[in-house]
Amino acid sequence: MRSVEIKLWDDVHYAEDAEKVEAVRKTRLVYQDGDGAPQEVVLDLTTEHADLLASQMARWIKAGHPPEQGIVLTRGYKAGSKEARDFYAGLRAWAKSVGRDGEHWTQGRGGREPQYYYPRGLVRDYEAYLIEQAERQAG
Repeated sequence: MRSVEIKLWDDVHYAEDAEKVEAVRKTRLVYQDGDGAPQEVVLDLTTEHADLLASQMARWIKAGHPPEQGIVLTRGYKAGSKEARDFYAGLRAWAKSVGRDGEHWTQGRGGREPQYYYPRGLVRDYEAYLIEQAERQAG
């Protein structure tokens, strides 16, 4: 019976023509800039290089969002702020103009003031509309 031992070498050391250092972690990265094709790589890394990559990426990962969630323009608006009121007033006007005003609604119970509720899909579509308008103005 034979046994085979496979060793992975740290890709950063290898790329820099340094000595071979055994890798202990495998990291997958996918990056897409604009409309270009996504670039995907798998890196075999030492613990030190994996930790360095994680610390450098932490800022970007924290600021990002899952791809299916879309861009969240309302993030950072304080509830009741002028920016939030303006955003949602614009959303209601846009929804009415495209025949989607029935998708948001108000609800008031027990003598309380009615409050608006906005489905995530409606907000995401309005944000996409705003981004498209901004891109048209810029280009």
